[in-house]
Amino acid sequence: MIWPTVAMTVTCCLIRSIMKAWKRVTMDWFQSTLPQLLGPGFALLRPEFRQERNRLRIRDGLIRRILVCFGGADPHNLTAQALEAISRVVHTEIPVDIVVGATNPHNEMLAAVCRHQPCVKLHIQANNMAELTAAADLGIGAGGATTWERCLLGLPALTVVVADNQERTTHDLSKYGAIRYLGRAESVSVNDIADAIEWAKSFPAEMKAMSLRAMQLMDAFMQHDQPPAVLALLQETRAGRLVERYDTKSTEAGKNVR
Repeated sequence: MIWPTVAMTVTCCLIRSIMKAWKRVTMDWFQSTLPQLLGPGFALLRPEFRQERNRLRIRDGLIRRILVCFGGADPHNLTAQALEAISRVVHTEIPVDIVVGATNPHNEMLAAVCRHQPCVKLHIQANNMAELTAAADLGIGAGGATTWERCLLGLPALTVVVADNQERTTHDLSKYGAIRYLGRAESVSVNDIADAIEWAKSFPAEMKAMSLRAMQLMDAFMQHDQPPAVLALLQETRAGRLVERYDTKSTEAGKNVR
């Protein structure tokens, strides 16, 4: 019964070789035939972020306003940790914008906390993220798409990885000096965030340098118009899937809760 085993082994080797060759051929065809929209220069950012970049102020590294955004759902409730950290080390008169999605399960609790802090404003399903990002001097949030929004607008950020696919990019951006990496969501504590905020307050020159590095990283984005297909995709995402997802909560969308 040796021959069937040998035949099976040879067949598997042939299949692997064919698959590898097919992969090389298809990749060569894609690379030679289709445009490659790769890197920060082709980040999927809505047009309002480009508009804000064109009128952006140059930050001096001092913290006068803070933006907190850990994505729509924030399953680890990092927003609450950031709020606690801010209350420990930031002057109560400094405005803080908290951005969450309509599906965030912690919204009621966050709203209750924000009501007792006059300078903290909770934005549920905000439709002015570019404006909020441009107005802030320090960002606290997750890696992912919002990282490129903050970089484009030169917002120095304390960044937490909340998904595996954010790990490498977040590490690379931290090494480049465009953000400060705090760690993974499951291991970051209130003390870690508070210590990072204290660092940001104590070293405005480093904060200013971080802002400039982040903006330089996105210079390529500003050097060309976004392809029409990309703009159409962004419009579809904003006006189609998102509206469809939150149509039952339209009264909450974009609402600010004090």
